[in-house]
Amino acid sequence: MSLLELLENPLFWLSIGLILILLELIIPGVFLLWVGLGALMVTIPTYLIDPIAPYASLLLFVPSVVLMVWLGILWQRKAQNDRAKVNVGLSSYVGTTARVASVDPERKHEIRIWLAGTTYPATCEQTVGKNDYVKITAVHDGEIIVRPKKRPKNHSKA
Repeated sequence: MSLLELLENPLFWLSIGLILILLELIIPGVFLLWVGLGALMVTIPTYLIDPIAPYASLLLFVPSVVLMVWLGILWQRKAQNDRAKVNVGLSSYVGTTARVASVDPERKHEIRIWLAGTTYPATCEQTVGKNDYVKITAVHDGEIIVRPKKRPKNHSKA
């Protein structure tokens, strides 16, 4: 079987795609995964269009690899941005806005704020109510210091 005949065979593209993905597991580098997925994308048209010209399958392979690499880069950037938000110190939130989750009825200046999907204790010198917005001004020894912030126009009180 010649190389041109192999390029027409959907099993060739399926095999190449799976081999490249398996090689990615053995030799991690992230690039072989996307080329393997590009080869798997060529499997479908070579299976559906019989016979397909060998050069047509190569012409399908190049843009499918480019598309997969581009999608991979976008996915990796998103993953890196998400990873940057994990395990950050409280001081990195200075300057951000948070919403008051609860106010201690006995000690009006001790509140809990919503921050990064959970609540944290905070201190505010001025009186604030539940669902008010506050701005984080400082963090001292793990204690979050906030001040009231005006409610954004597009939010209503719950």
